[in-house]
Amino acid sequence: MRPYFHLLAALLMAGCSGETADTGAATTLPTDTTTTTEPTLSTNPYASWSGWHGMDFAENEVAGEAGSGVWDCSLRWATAGAPIDPLRCEGCVFSFEVAFTFDDWAASVDNGELDWCAGLGVDRAPLSLAFYSDLRGYGPYLAYAYNDAYYGLAAASFSGGELQYSAGWIDDYYRGVYSSYLLSGGATIE
Repeated sequence: MRPYFHLLAALLMAGCSGETADTGAATTLPTDTTTTTEPTLSTNPYASWSGWHGMDFAENEVAGEAGSGVWDCSLRWATAGAPIDPLRCEGCVFSFEVAFTFDDWAASVDNGELDWCAGLGVDRAPLSLAFYSDLRGYGPYLAYAYNDAYYGLAAASFSGGELQYSAGWIDDYYRGVYSSYLLSGGATIE
């Protein structure tokens, strides 16, 4: 399976300095125009996250099987989140520390085709997740925190307190094998 893509963000910092020109006039240009003010942190407008998270995988399938819901490995977690307040994600709508509790195979499937599937069926460490109405020009996105920065995880929508997100591919043909991967989820945000 090919690695999952994620957005990389680049931060460009430019400093300005001025020099006085020898014109004989009494003009002085500033020598430093940078500021050191801290960004204003917003208050998280929501108090709870309750939902689900899923990952679906298929390899060596006939083209079209995964798109019709036939997966070799289908994993589901219940998610619950505590708000991160104040928000540490610049420009985000909300952010939560989200815990992932595996469903003990009640809604998950492992048909034995992918030997690593069963190893993924465990509770996961919490993640800091944030919703952006427009993440760096890519539109609405759910992002995850890593090393104090947020990176795109999945395209998302948020309306009426309901968050939906998904990312992945269906029937990608690579080296003679069709593979499919889908990450998806939803949550009620209140």
